[in-house]
Amino acid sequence: MADVFLPETGLDEHQHGVVASGCFQHVMTMLDMASRSPAEDRFMLEVAEASRLHSRFLSGAVDSARAAWLLSRVLVTLGRGEESLAMAEECLAVVKAGRLGPLDEAFGLEAVARAQSTLGNVGASASARADGESLAVQVDSDVDRERIRGHLATVSEARPH
Repeated sequence: MADVFLPETGLDEHQHGVVASGCFQHVMTMLDMASRSPAEDRFMLEVAEASRLHSRFLSGAVDSARAAWLLSRVLVTLGRGEESLAMAEECLAVVKAGRLGPLDEAFGLEAVARAQSTLGNVGASASARADGESLAVQVDSDVDRERIRGHLATVSEARPH
């Protein structure tokens, strides 16, 4: 992420990490809610953006990739397919630039597939999903492998709320 403006915040890297992680976890909880009000949707988007902002202060590409994935997931949930696709593509770009492993690349592809599905691009969605499934078998951790497979399995069901 070249040319990113990072002002002095008074927080150190650890503190940014704690905030980014807390925001990430809160958004995941909100995504699991059976229903949300429009105000809760706005709040969820703001918290996902906060997670992404704080992740920019961290030194690892994995933090930036996962924050972009999260924001993509929130945007697709809100029916904002074009913006979601842009975040999914950013996620994949960070994954490739940072030479992250198959787990993060598979999640990036899951985000692309989900955004494409929301946009009605069935072929592009199916292709990204198949690529993600191919990468999922390369994930060493059984828990992580099942987690990404679970996310990929729900792509065809993805529809704006």
